[in-house]
Amino acid sequence: MRAPDSDLPLRFERIHYEAGNRRILDIGSLTISNGAPTAVIGPNGAGQTTLLRIGMGLLEPTSGY
Repeated sequence: MRAPDSDLPLRFERIHYEAGNRRILDIGSLTISNGAPTAVIGPNGAGQTTLLRIGMGLLEPTSGY
């Protein structure tokens, strides 16, 4: 059995996401590489789900790549 193809590494550079006039996400630089599992943690409303949705292509960042 073959392991599934991976889209890793994921690179985020100067990612910003805004909803209305509110900035939901502001990341300078982040790389998620293959290997050990990566956990995204933080308090409620800190942007974890928004980061994951941008990484999966479900949301388009306001700016950055």
